[in-house]
Amino acid sequence: MSDRSQYHPENMRKRFHELSRKREAILARVMPLREERDRIVQEAEAKAKVLVEQFRQIEKDEDLFGIDQERAALARALGGKTGRPE
Repeated sequence: MSDRSQYHPENMRKRFHELSRKREAILARVMPLREERDRIVQEAEAKAKVLVEQFRQIEKDEDLFGIDQERAALARALGGKTGRPE
C-alpha cells in the first residue's frame, strides 16, 4: 500500500478539510434562506395564534360545544335518521 492511498492519514485529513470547506460554502448560501423561512414561519404562527383566539372565543360565546353535544344526543336518539333540514 503506497503513501498516496486515499486511506493514508494525510490524504484523509486533506479530504476532511476539503469537505469542510465545501460544507461551509453550502451553509453560507443556505443560511439566509433558512433564516427567511424561519422569519416567515414565525410571522405566520403569530397571525394564526390571533385567529385561533378569535374563533375559539366565538365558539365559546355561542356555545358551539353545547350545540354539538345536543345534536349528537338527538342523532343517537333518532338512530341517525335526522331527516332533511327544514
